[in-house]
Amino acid sequence: MAEAEQRDVATLAAVARGGLPLIKTVERWETGADGQEVLVERQVTRTDSPPDVRALTWRLERRNPERWARRSETEDDEGGGATDEFGDDPVAEAMLALEDAARRQAEGMAALEAQGLGDIVDAEIVDERPPTDDG
Repeated sequence: MAEAEQRDVATLAAVARGGLPLIKTVERWETGADGQEVLVERQVTRTDSPPDVRALTWRLERRNPERWARRSETEDDEGGGATDEFGDDPVAEAMLALEDAARRQAEGMAALEAQGLGDIVDAEIVDERPPTDDG
């Protein structure tokens, strides 16, 4: 468990830094005269991932919540807890969290598109380092 956690933290840090190799493969298939699908063209593009600010933000929010945690718009000035129209309904809270995640994902995609990087979202992160003995 400790090794898996260490590996996950290292992966998170690598994603935050960027520079991970990304490989995007685009294939074009056509139906041949015999009715079978035939690969006509394969284009492989290798790039490096950009830094992911979301990974850094996520880690800061959890590591130092008193300084970096998101503040709810409904949180009062005296530092009281956040309240919402649903109270303590875990399903409603989960739905709000999903809506927030979808909104943030859409904002992130828009930012990537604005920088001309929208195609990297479909890319696959590939770790080309040789495997180690620790798994």
